[in-house]
Amino acid sequence: MALNAAVAVPGSTTGVPAAGINAWGCLSLNDGTLYSSANGGHGDSADNGAYALDLLQDAPAWRTIVAPSTSVQPNVAYYTDGKPASRHGYQHAFYIAQRNRVMLFGLRFSYGAAYQFPTVDGHSVGNAAAWDPAGTYPDVPTGGNYGVAHDPRSGNVWTNAGKLWNQAANTWGSPGTYTGKLRWGWQWDSKRSRFAGFQWGDGQGYGAPELLAQFMNPDTGAATDIGWASDAETVASLAQIAAANPGSATVPAYECSCYDAANDCFWLYYGSTASSDAAQVFYKITPQDGAAGWGMRRVTFGGTVLPLMTGSGINGRLRYVVKLGGFVLMPTAAAGAGVFFVRTS
Repeated sequence: MALNAAVAVPGSTTGVPAAGINAWGCLSLNDGTLYSSANGGHGDSADNGAYALDLLQDAPAWRTIVAPSTSVQPNVAYYTDGKPASRHGYQHAFYIAQRNRVMLFGLRFSYGAAYQFPTVDGHSVGNAAAWDPAGTYPDVPTGGNYGVAHDPRSGNVWTNAGKLWNQAANTWGSPGTYTGKLRWGWQWDSKRSRFAGFQWGDGQGYGAPELLAQFMNPDTGAATDIGWASDAETVASLAQIAAANPGSATVPAYECSCYDAANDCFWLYYGSTASSDAAQVFYKITPQDGAAGWGMRRVTFGGTVLPLMTGSGINGRLRYVVKLGGFVLMPTAAAGAGVFFVRTS
């Protein structure tokens, strides 16, 4: 398979509800398996099923691992069968290896009139996968909002308002002094054992028109602003993002990034709702151990042309798969579109 070229994953275009993916849907990753869990919400979809795509198989195909509820009710955290309600996934779902669970931290914009709930839910991933009963995990504390940063070493999860779920104890706390500015989008840097994140404005098309970039201590939540290098490529790339103005009519505000361990870089992606050329553009970010001198380069991948997406953006649907030496992404679940793979090493 060629380097730096997008290829479609056969079998990934059907078997997962398109409405849920396109409604700010999130995909979590366990080794080589993607999960779509209760994606939908608001007026887009009531489907709260869980679906899996094993990318390490010779012929990957989406399969249902937890059937959706047959009776649904609007504006609730749980349907009457006890299963959690469908919601916009954003970047709030993570696979927690220590519990062999996909877990969802906070419920934003449930099916119906877009209610919000602080509930935390999880489902198993084996042959007899099922949602855990309501109340298995304590709610996100008041004002804590939603899970955005997952530490794979411990399984702990930070929220965007500085609350930390301790996986081992199944409790919430507020250790250290949290100074993260990002609404979502923190990615784990396995070389430096810390988070890094990138977000235009407030991450939803509003706020100051600038690229927020920080790295964060996973134990204390202390975040440091990133300083960009002054080389021509970095300066030009930052200018190109500013000119694109994520949140505009053609460039979604809801980005996603992933850490490429083999190349020690982050890939940042916005995509496009209007231009096939722009849909191929990624930004390769080169980290440093300290705050200064981070680099950025605009990269246009060849291969299969990636599909245009809806205004809801990519959200949590860009994931680096170590065993495949590259990343997968699902820009949209529109007819004929599915998961794509780009080998980077």
